[in-house]
Amino acid sequence: MIKKLEDNKKLIFAGLMCLGALVLLFLDIVFLKFMLRQEYTSIGNFLLMFPLRLIGFLLLNFLALFPITYFVLAPRNLFFTFVKEGEAKMVMRGGTFRKAIIQWKGHKLDSNENVIEGTNRHLFGGLQFYGLWPLDNIYRYKFEWTSLTPDGSPLHHVPEILDYILLKQDVYFGEVKEAEDKEMFPLNVGFVLTLETVNPYKALFNVQNWIEAVISKTIPMVRNAMTRDKYENLIANTEDLNNGIGKNLDDSGLKKFFLEFYGVNVIAIQIQTIDPPEEYREATLKQFVAEQDAKRIVTLATADAEAYEIKKNALGGGKEGLDNLVALELADKIKTGDKIVVEGLRGLLTSGIFSKKP
Repeated sequence: MIKKLEDNKKLIFAGLMCLGALVLLFLDIVFLKFMLRQEYTSIGNFLLMFPLRLIGFLLLNFLALFPITYFVLAPRNLFFTFVKEGEAKMVMRGGTFRKAIIQWKGHKLDSNENVIEGTNRHLFGGLQFYGLWPLDNIYRYKFEWTSLTPDGSPLHHVPEILDYILLKQDVYFGEVKEAEDKEMFPLNVGFVLTLETVNPYKALFNVQNWIEAVISKTIPMVRNAMTRDKYENLIANTEDLNNGIGKNLDDSGLKKFFLEFYGVNVIAIQIQTIDPPEEYREATLKQFVAEQDAKRIVTLATADAEAYEIKKNALGGGKEGLDNLVALELADKIKTGDKIVVEGLRGLLTSGIFSKKP
């Protein structure tokens, strides 16, 4: 429905353009007749005045047509189009590829549509004439992807109709559902691919959806990497994990395949998240808390034992030192620091009253 509405708008604009062109053509004919009817006193006068008047004629046409081109035609991909920095557009003729046009400082396309270093200047920058519409038109396609926000969170882009392809490096998010670690513990893994398009023709016409194809073929590599170690070690050594997956992409020839067949260069791959599924997270958290509590108890017990030895040695060691220590502990229990109480308790201990059997 939307596409049909846009096509109708283009037809209306095309009709208005034709009307404007007829008016301009009529004015041009009148102006040319005026120029030709002028009397020139000599050949020299003719050679001087006629070119000047012709230049004025062309300049007048340019000034009349440029605002229409810039504000009406180019935004609607009619005869002209805007190509932003670091992007490319495909020109089609009768449903088949005709050429690619790009705008990227220091870059150009070779005869095979590969992006190479070079000069590619245009008089009006991103405003470019691409061909005779509707014989020629700009290729449009549906594209869906997931990028990252500035804080690193995944941001899914719903399917959009695009008329360009990005050439500059960008990051794309992928996810592996229900991977398993070495102990078959289920994991959900998020990863980020840094990619750049080096051949826009291959990316758009050698595969139905180039980003979907790249991510789907990378997922088995990521899944396989998870099986080589335990979950605890995986999350502690993500850098080694990234390097291992990158090496596997090289060794398997997959990175070369992406480059040669899809026209996409894999710059880097990074593991973003490694998480158990939702139903396992609570159990994992409880286990973690229990382990931390156990460590805390062991630490406190060790500290108490060390404190006990220190107090025992400070109070003279041996049986008397032990009796003194117990007396102090009992004094602490009854919440008093009275020396008389301590001495009394010590006397009871030394008399053996607590050790006598009934």
